[in-house]
Amino acid sequence: MSQPETIRPEYVVLMVHIHNPLLDGVNENSSHDIDTHFIIDNEVELEEFYSTNISDMIHMMREAYTMYVNNYPLHPTMSHFHEAMDRIENIRYDIGYMIELPGLEQVAILKTYWIRIFQRKWRNYLRKKKELIQRRKDPRLLLKRQLYGRW
Repeated sequence: MSQPETIRPEYVVLMVHIHNPLLDGVNENSSHDIDTHFIIDNEVELEEFYSTNISDMIHMMREAYTMYVNNYPLHPTMSHFHEAMDRIENIRYDIGYMIELPGLEQVAILKTYWIRIFQRKWRNYLRKKKELIQRRKDPRLLLKRQLYGRW
């Protein structure tokens, strides 16, 4: 089996959705793991991204997904597909790069997914540090540190 081919090595702004075989279709030439990929709906050049009203495009896509998703049965690999697609933040533009699978499907590898994970971890780390600083401001703990030399 051949490896996926990178179509564009640089990152671009993409609108994507999770592949649903009933919505997007499959045939005998489709890649076997296509159900786990993000299908590219739209690629936006940076000039277009900054010059047009992207929220109108997102709103239009959300309405279309709501109409289609509610009329189809469950996703074969995602048990919570309907709930995921009902969430407004799941239909958005992301930064990623495009690859072509052996079945000639153009899919996206998202960069923003990992950025969000890092941001969440960093926020939790900072929150814990702030809580630790607040606890160490307690006069009893300051006295304990003064007496014993450690927290």
